[in-house]
Amino acid sequence: MQKFQSSNSQIGQESFVLNVLNEKQNGFYVEIGAGSPTYNSNTLLLEKEYKWSGVGFEIRGVLANKYNEIRVNQCIQTDARTFNYLQYFQENNFPNQIDYLQMDIHPHSDTLIALKQLPLSQYRFSVITYEHGGDPVLQSESREIFKKFGYFLVIKDVRYYDIYQLEDWWVDPTAIDSEYYVKFINDDIDHRKIFSIN
Repeated sequence: MQKFQSSNSQIGQESFVLNVLNEKQNGFYVEIGAGSPTYNSNTLLLEKEYKWSGVGFEIRGVLANKYNEIRVNQCIQTDARTFNYLQYFQENNFPNQIDYLQMDIHPHSDTLIALKQLPLSQYRFSVITYEHGGDPVLQSESREIFKKFGYFLVIKDVRYYDIYQLEDWWVDPTAIDSEYYVKFINDDIDHRKIFSIN
């Protein structure tokens, strides 16, 4: 049984991150489609309990402002589909190996557009949770991109309450020892079964 961390993540994303990164302290995240700063947040626990730094990107001003009111780390109000990530990462001295990338924009087709904006040749991400919403075209195209850059698909099609396929969870095998993620390898699984959540 894998260790489940008590967080606000919708389907255990933070638990996955903390398991495969061996409960890393002082990590660094990029959150594309930050959404609420607390509800279903995939980074709140990382920030509060594990002292992670990072940045969120959110198009909705109300949510971005709320995020900046109550969170330590910054959220930038912007259109993630057109943002110049390379320039921003360089100007703010982001690490070349970023610990966690979360991608979750609605509609899911916009998540793919944002993915294509990322400087994947210049920056790598140790753990990635990518929401595709079960769309076969978006699944296929995003997987081609991640595989092209050498990422390993640990859990294909994490299901939300066994209702529908929601996300793919990836790791950078050059940054994480396989002993931390091999136990998670699965396909089309209800998120509760990953951590034995009731």
